[in-house]
Amino acid sequence: DIHRWQILNGVKVSGTTIHYIDEFFDTGNIVGQRKCIVSDDDTPQSLFEKQALDSAIMIPGILDDIEGGIVRTYTQSCRLSKDKYFPAWDWKDEDLRLIDFNESAKNIHDKIRSCNQESYEYVGCYFKFRDKKYFVRKSRIENRPSKGPGIIAVIGDDGFGVGTQTSDNVLYIEKIQSADAFFKFRRAVGACKFVKKHGLRVGDHII
Repeated sequence: DIHRWQILNGVKVSGTTIHYIDEFFDTGNIVGQRKCIVSDDDTPQSLFEKQALDSAIMIPGILDDIEGGIVRTYTQSCRLSKDKYFPAWDWKDEDLRLIDFNESAKNIHDKIRSCNQESYEYVGCYFKFRDKKYFVRKSRIENRPSKGPGIIAVIGDDGFGVGTQTSDNVLYIEKIQSADAFFKFRRAVGACKFVKKHGLRVGDHII
């Protein structure tokens, strides 16, 4: 869950820590740390893979040092209270997953990435259009003028760009999926099909 929260909150630098286990949670002396850059395209899965690789790189050297009796440890200064940790990710929290086009394009893109799954058989970020819900499975940010929150600014071959709070950026939606009761049995499709199905044009509102 920590990787989802980091992406949702726009963290730019994450990291991996290896430490001794003691009687408390995450308080043992540190024996190794490595920074990890979080890119604008990372998903929870790709960030986890980066940090798993960092762990694999550090562990052999740390074990060699421990065996040789030369390992250096760094004492952690305090024990964090429970309110300093992110809570468990709640997929039932619809407010957490609801897309608000009055937010910035970056915030919405981060939210969509944070809800990424290995398959599209899970709930995700969604918006409402004509009393129906649609999951947004893939997006990007395009540097082009916004026509206002929730207004289509551009339609392309693979999707469409929607205006947000950010006047010089649009959220470009690439993959979309109907969020009805049968969504697990349908694949996410190119968002251009959503545009064609509903006869949408540049300047139309989708909220």
